[in-house]
Parts: sequence; C-alpha cells; structure tokens
Amino acid sequence: MPNRSQGAYSSISFDELCASIISAKRNTQPIHVRALTEAERQAYPEQRYELISGERRLRACIECELPVRAVITTVPQTKNFGMDALMENLHRENLSPFEFGQQIRHVLATDSTLSFRRLATKLGCNVSNVSRAIDIASLPSELIAAFASCSDIRYADAKPLSDAVATARDAAITEALRIGNDRQALKPAEIVALIATAAKRNATKGQNSVDAEKGMSNDRSSSNRALFCADREVGLLKQDKLGRVQVNLMLTLTSEQQGALAKQIESFIQRRVLRISTEKASPAQPQSADFVEGSALLTEVPPLPKDKQRGVA
Repeated sequence: MPNRSQGAYSSISFDELCASIISAKRNTQPIHVRALTEAERQAYPEQRYELISGERRLRACIECELPVRAVITTVPQTKNFGMDALMENLHRENLSPFEFGQQIRHVLATDSTLSFRRLATKLGCNVSNVSRAIDIASLPSELIAAFASCSDIRYADAKPLSDAVATARDAAITEALRIGNDRQALKPAEIVALIATAAKRNATKGQNSVDAEKGMSNDRSSSNRALFCADREVGLLKQDKLGRVQVNLMLTLTSEQQGALAKQIESFIQRRVLRISTEKASPAQPQSADFVEGSALLTEVPPLPKDKQRGVA
C-alpha cells in the first residue's frame, strides 16, 4: 500500500513528532501491525509483522533509536487494511493531495464495492477533493518529479495539470523535464504555470497547422475553374489537395468523341506539361496540321507556267 512520501520525513511536523517521542521516551500512540502467518514467515524468514498504520511513528522511533510500541492483530491477510490506514492517516498528520490520491487509488483498486463518492462519504471528505486527489496521483511521474516535493502540489493544481496532460501530454512532460534542477528555485505555482503554458502553446501550434492546411485547401478550391463554350457551362476543372487536376464534363460523349478528347489531352500534356517535342517524338511522320505552336507551316507550291511568271515577285 502506498503511504507517506519521502518529503513527509523532512518536514517541521515530523521534527516535532520526533521531539515529542524523545521527550516521552516512546511513541505514546501505538502503531498497528499484523502478525504474519506461518506460511508467510517461511517465505519471509526475517519478517514477523506487516505494518498497517503508523509509518511516521515507526520511522520517528527508528531515527530516535527507541523501541516502538505496537498493537498486534492476528486478523487474516484477506482483510483489506487500506481503509483502516487511510482513516488513521486522515485523523493524524494530514496527507498531501498526492499521498491522499495514491492511497485512495489503492483502496478503490482493492475494494470493488467502493466508488470514490461512497469513499468520500465514509471518510467525511469533500467529494471534489477526493476526485482532485485521484487526478493528482494519476499524473505522469515526470510532472510529479518537476516539483521539489510531491507535497507541493495543491488540490487547486489538479485541473491545470490534468488539462495540460490531456491537451498535449508530450509537451507537458517535455516542459516538466526541462524544469529539472530549476525546481528548487521555482515556486510550485510557477511550475504549474510553465507546464500549463507549454501544453497550450503546443496545442495552439497544432491548431495553426490545421488551420493552415484548411486555408491551403480552400485556396486550392477557389482555383477551381468552370469550363464554358459559347457562354454555356460545360464542365469544371478541379484541383485536389495534392495539386492533381480533374476535369468533369457535364456532357454525354460518344466513344468516338471520348477517344478524340483523350488524344487532345495527351497531346496537350506532351507539348505543354512534359515539354516533349513533337518532332523528336515522331521525326519520320509528316506534319498534317497547318499550325503547330502558333508557327505556320510553308507547303511547296508548284511553279507557274512560263507565260504567267512575269510580274511574280
């Protein structure tokens, strides 16, 4: 079961607990442990008990080098002690939102009869705080590590941090890693703001890319051109996102007309798009057209009779 974070043992309240234990030469409030079964002791020969609650008091007694007073239970391992530990922690030193969320998640995972609303009622806690604590405990580990201590994360930080992960997870994690060693110099609120801003910036950049793509698509759509013959619209020339051209005719063509049109299109592509010379493509073939690319072809004219050549320039 997840319990206190390491930051709980470097706080003023923990120092005060140690001082009170030294003064009384014992922990006045016993910890709660469960005696291991014979099978468990064979599996773990160096262990005799499982801690149920009182981790801070146990840790304080160890640091003060004093024996720890404990209440021992022989309740079978099948009992879920998560709720007991959570209740005791709430009635003693307050858990941080992250610690609270971790323990709530553990209790919910081990007791299928509980919902977080029902759990909140049993604990006498605000349902909103229970929900936000779960959100904080569910954050990526990189975001938790961006803070000097997980105890620095407040209930109010749950929404901006969760939103940042939902909006741009990779950007939020990257920013958390970038903060790195600066976390000691930054206030918790500043860290939250940096992560939230990085996620929003990434989301905006992505939206701009989408808008640019839409704009490009609209520009291309606006380049579509209607085809007219004798003031009558006969078709539409379209261009897709990749710049490819489609010609849609609103006419019915016979097979012969379709063949002639195909040849005209092929000729246009050959000469105007691929820039392939007609002469190079078929040098042995005589030219049958009167005009090619706007240049007139001169044909051989038979000579006039001698009596009619006078006056010919």
